[in-house]
Amino acid sequence: MKRKLFFYLVIVLPYFLFAQNTTYNVGTSKVSIEPDNSVFSLTLGGYGAPRDGRFSITWIEQGETPEVINITGIGNDLFAITNTGEIIKKEITKSSSLWKTVGKAGDIKKIAGLKGILYGVTAEGHLFKSNLKKIKWQQVNGIEDVQGICASNDRLYATTKQGELLESIPGKKSIVWKNIGKANNELGLAAHGERIYSLSNDYILYKKNNDRPETPWSIKME
Repeated sequence: MKRKLFFYLVIVLPYFLFAQNTTYNVGTSKVSIEPDNSVFSLTLGGYGAPRDGRFSITWIEQGETPEVINITGIGNDLFAITNTGEIIKKEITKSSSLWKTVGKAGDIKKIAGLKGILYGVTAEGHLFKSNLKKIKWQQVNGIEDVQGICASNDRLYATTKQGELLESIPGKKSIVWKNIGKANNELGLAAHGERIYSLSNDYILYKKNNDRPETPWSIKME
């Protein structure tokens, strides 16, 4: 029986192979797999290689921005420092909203906003603050050699040139700082929710949970 079955297959299979007169087009192509400027690579832990995994997000254009050196968000507004030393503002909930000048930056190079107050850091590491209704800078005492600044969840965060990470809940009259860990030598500092993000000089983004000061910085993406 096995011999008969084998004999039938030998005869029948070539018939079907020759009966299927299929034509195939063959060619070659070269396509770059490098993403363009609209794609930004992020890590997603636990999926494939590299060890931390990776996925991509696409940026959606929301309008033009003048040449700025630093930018921050407060509520529904964006505030930025232009390369000509002006503070400009734009409402992000309205697509038709245009940037408008609201004040002078002076020596301020980095800004962060919290509860209607705009905080600024000079190149020399001095901290200033101003009311949003009228930009008029006033120096904040009690902290020097500030490297970066950001705000989230009613808290103000600052890094110093000595490598400190400081936290404060600003009062109406004073700001008391608490050391909550070490800081990276960063190009930029940002916070969202319970996390702080630091962009290092070698363009690696680190994250840290601000509710657990004992936890070290971990790599978010590179």
